[in-house]
Amino acid sequence: MRAYFVTFQVIWSYLWVRFWGRFFGPEWLGKRLEKAHIRNARRAERTILKLQGLFIKAGQVISIMTNFLPEEFRVGLEALQDSVPPRPLDEIEKRFVEEFGKKPEQLFDEFDPEPIASASIAQVHVARLHSGEKVAVKVQHYGLEQLVEADMATIRGILTIVQFFFPVRGLDAMYDELREMIEHEMDFTEEARSIVRISKNFVDNDRVRFPRIHPEVSTGRVLTSEFMEGCKIGDIEAIEAMGVDRAELARHVVTTYCQMIFVDGEYHADPHPGNLLVQPD
Repeated sequence: MRAYFVTFQVIWSYLWVRFWGRFFGPEWLGKRLEKAHIRNARRAERTILKLQGLFIKAGQVISIMTNFLPEEFRVGLEALQDSVPPRPLDEIEKRFVEEFGKKPEQLFDEFDPEPIASASIAQVHVARLHSGEKVAVKVQHYGLEQLVEADMATIRGILTIVQFFFPVRGLDAMYDELREMIEHEMDFTEEARSIVRISKNFVDNDRVRFPRIHPEVSTGRVLTSEFMEGCKIGDIEAIEAMGVDRAELARHVVTTYCQMIFVDGEYHADPHPGNLLVQPD
């Protein structure tokens, strides 16, 4: 109900501005629409963070779709790419017990209860294997499976309502893409296989690194991999502080993706700034 309520709030605000725009002219309308985009993006972000679940993933998809959304609205949702509230430790422990029959402290020599990152489907904790190696442990949110169908039905309903009032192209495709993405992302074994397959294509390239998977402490809902240091590719100040040539880095990213797409036929399909790290070398 909260999702539908805010949807109608956003729609009404645009209809109201467009109505008065007929009387005050295009210049007035342009200024008021810009303010409406910013205000509605804040509304959407607050609501998405309260609802969590797949609404966060939907917000992330919207935040990178530059083809049909106003820039002010899209930018207002960019924080959803990596600013997602973490789930409590007891839920994480339930997931481990469900997957391994053991708690995290029984599987790892060390396990930090505070996550270093949290997203719509999972959160990441730093841990150490009994061998002493530092690893990143991606844990799927407990109970997520039960939320998927309800959330997707609501998202579908919201997009249908928006489409009725505003004939925005691409909403149906966005929904289909989101649903397919969720189905794939909920299976961490598929993600692990993809990492292994794609990394083999770069075995002779020392400028591209992929995290090594630890299958002995991984399942379809928990993925343990090598911990990799680096700054986000969108952090321009950090990149310059490391002395990295930004133009060369850009060429390197494009070349890497061209190889994945046009040569290998398998590629990293979620390249938002939170998923690519830059290292000094």
